[in-house]
Parts: sequence; structure tokens; C-alpha cells
Amino acid sequence: MVMAPQGNFQQQHLSHFGVYNDDDLPGTFARLSRCNRKRKRTGHEGNTMKLHRAIRFLAFALLLLVIPAALSSPSSAQVFVSVRFGPPALPIYAQPLCPGPGYFWTPGYWAWNDEGGYYWVPGTWVVAPIGMLWTPGYWGWGAGFYAWHPGYWGPHVGFYGGINYGYGYGGVGFFGGEWRGGAFFYNTAVVRVDTVHVTNVYTHTVVNNESHVAFNGGEG
Repeated sequence: MVMAPQGNFQQQHLSHFGVYNDDDLPGTFARLSRCNRKRKRTGHEGNTMKLHRAIRFLAFALLLLVIPAALSSPSSAQVFVSVRFGPPALPIYAQPLCPGPGYFWTPGYWAWNDEGGYYWVPGTWVVAPIGMLWTPGYWGWGAGFYAWHPGYWGPHVGFYGGINYGYGYGGVGFFGGEWRGGAFFYNTAVVRVDTVHVTNVYTHTVVNNESHVAFNGGEG
């Protein structure tokens, strides 16, 4: 009686011909071995590509969330501030001279800290993002207290509580200048500009608002 050889018949059979690895496999066995290895590599590469696409998608989604927040406020971290009584009247002050082309006036305002209460933050000229306008912050009444609404850059001047900050900010809109293409033109009727060094100017008379109330709503 002839006994069948133990172990892997394929390996024993091939070892008889001196074949000991996949590259030495003859005919069908070699093709099957190469196909198996190719399928494994293809599967691994496919999973890697899917992972990379998922990472790129998540990064792009995060960018879409961050950009609007960065454009809509001067700071990415805003602290909610509320006070039971409104700020004092806006002080009358002289606007410093515009330092040069491309600068934009951001008016002074009353800020708050728990130790000293309201304190004045002077207005200042800042380099404006091209095509953007500054909407000032304001104190607004609601739910029994005054809350601070921060200022922000945008293509249009938004609501700033009807506060007469002066120098182009009469309570609604802005009349201190305008963008024309990539250059900002200043209205010398309401803002102080050295016309020797700043030539992008025009003159448009604006009716003055005499109110100095520094908050919106409530009784102060």
C-alpha cells in the first residue's frame, strides 16, 4: 500500500524540481502567486488613498469654518461683557492726522473692566484690508443689561447702535471715505488728512449729529 506524502503537496512537488520561492514557480502557480501579491498591494494602496482623501476633506471643511469667523471679527476670541448701567457720554476729541494712504479711522469707545468700570479707548488709524470697511462696536440694551457688541471688518458698514462716533460715523453708515478700485478716497469734510501726502481725497458735506450718547436702548 502506497502512503500519500505528508505536508504541503505543492511545496513537496515543486521542491522535486528545485523550486523553493514564488519567483521560481512554474506556469499557473507563478501567475497565481503574483496575482495574490498584486491584489494585496492594490488593496493597501486603495485604503491609503481613501484615508488621504478623508484627511483633505476634513481640513478643507475646517478651513471653511475658520475663514468666515476671521473675516467677521477683529479677534478670533471674543469675551462676552455685560453691565447693568450704560457708559458715560462720548467725549469730544480732536482726530489725529491720517498717517498716509490706505489707513482707516476706527473711532474711540468705552470699554469695561470689573476693577475700574468703564474706561476710554482712544480712536486710531489702522491699515485697512483692501475693499473692507470698519463697523464700530457698541453697547446695546437687552434682557436687563448692556452688552458689548464688538466691531468688525466687512464689505459694508453694518449696524453700530445709532451711536454718533463722529468723523464719518454719524449713527448710520459711514461718510468718511470710500473705496474706488483698490484705493481708499478720503472725505476731507469729516476726516483730517494731509492732502500734500495723501492725494486720494474728495469733499462731501455731511450734516452733523450732535448726540454724544454712547449706548443703544435702555435708560443709561
